Amino acid sequence: MGQTQSNPVRDRSGKEVGSRNRELAKKEAGLRRDLSQQSQTAWAQNNKAKAKELSNASKVHQTRMEAYNALAAAEIFRANNPIYHHSTRSGASFLFGLFSGTSVASALAEIDLHGLHVTEALPMVQEHLRLCRSNGVGRTTIITGKGLHSVDKVAKIRPQVEKMLAEERVKVVREAGKVNEGAFVVEFAEEGEEVGWAGWFLAGLFGQKA
Repeated sequence: MGQTQSNPVRDRSGKEVGSRNRELAKKEAGLRRDLSQQSQTAWAQNNKAKAKELSNASKVHQTRMEAYNALAAAEIFRANNPIYHHSTRSGASFLFGLFSGTSVASALAEIDLHGLHVTEALPMVQEHLRLCRSNGVGRTTIITGKGLHSVDKVAKIRPQVEKMLAEERVKVVREAGKVNEGAFVVEFAEEGEEVGWAGWFLAGLFGQKA
């Protein structure tokens, strides 16, 4: 679950969020790795009972790691998307809802994925697209970041989101004068509408669908 950012995420008050749980997750990951290696060594020495014991112990730390990362992701997502309501289910699975009193259009106008791991961000994008469709939202912005704050300066979330959008029935808008490598502006097809490249090409040229 490669971390996407080296810089901490902060909420509107400037408070750092998610870092403590990320550090706890890293600690659990280290313990899991050590126990897994010890299990493999025990197995190679034909001590199968010890190998199983160590393997089971490593799984406990795996579960704890996932739980801490889930908590961190929830904190980070809420800080970046204050009008979304974020809850967890089964450790690292995420569901979305909306804060009461917030219009659907406003709540779904954009989603900011800064500070998340790829495996956390992709399910959120998929659910965001589903919510947009089910609520009749025609246009939304998905903010991925350019990867400038990644440990190795290479964008991890953006290419995976781009791949996902290519598989969905959506149009990625390229707005003249508003090139932003850190976000995708997405439009949804109306019911029964084809969104192949030819349809969007003709729509751009002639203002009509193929």
